[in-house]
Amino acid sequence: MNATGEALRQGGSIRAQLEKLSAQANTSTKEPMEAFEKKINALLGRCWRIFSAPVSQDVTLGRVNGQAGTLYSEVWQADAEPTSTQVEAMSADAAGKAPML
Repeated sequence: MNATGEALRQGGSIRAQLEKLSAQANTSTKEPMEAFEKKINALLGRCWRIFSAPVSQDVTLGRVNGQAGTLYSEVWQADAEPTSTQVEAMSADAAGKAPML
């Protein structure tokens, strides 16, 4: 959660910088900037400003971070042992794989 949270903060900063620079971009820099912005958006997930956008089924930093947060919230709120599904998801998260909840 810490790593994906930090990556999301840095990605958001890059998005904001690209947004400011795109207003000043000329024809030779506009296309590469738009291509880079598409890559950032694909990595981070849906734009943080569009709350009504449908959740993507693609594995993105935003989705992994949200799923990990949900998983840890479920585990820590319960007064019981984690379920086998939760243990499996935590193992996948610890191994750097996207937990699919």
